[in-house]
Amino acid sequence: MIDQTEGNIKDLTEYGDDAIAEMIDGFTRQAEHYRRLAFGARQELLARLLERGATLFDGKEWQGKVKPGQITHRVENVELLFQCLAPFLSTKDLEGAFIQPPTPAIQVNHTALNQFYKRGGDIARLIDQERVSVRGDSTLELSRKAEVT
Repeated sequence: MIDQTEGNIKDLTEYGDDAIAEMIDGFTRQAEHYRRLAFGARQELLARLLERGATLFDGKEWQGKVKPGQITHRVENVELLFQCLAPFLSTKDLEGAFIQPPTPAIQVNHTALNQFYKRGGDIARLIDQERVSVRGDSTLELSRKAEVT
């Protein structure tokens, strides 16, 4: 069924649909379990490196480096900062540092459009003419049935 060396499923034709669904459920649970284990192990190794003040890891078979987190900046009171800097900076400098956000593009509420569409006639024709609807790829949602006793 599964090639353990490469993880490929070789032949499922001999299994029924319920058996394949059972495999999917088991593989999904195992994958989540291993993701949690990997996250915990990564955090432990990072903590050890940081505790030693190390930024590089050079083991026998593995190597790595500590990448510092991204710095984010936030100004609590933009208006106050602008007013305080204005006497010291040119208008051009201020315009480069304090950017006016663009006017947001008009958004479409498709639920409302669908209600308008139901009116038919010219309204439905115009909506059909201007709106493109594309269905995404289908997915399979599985859930275990409640056991009957």
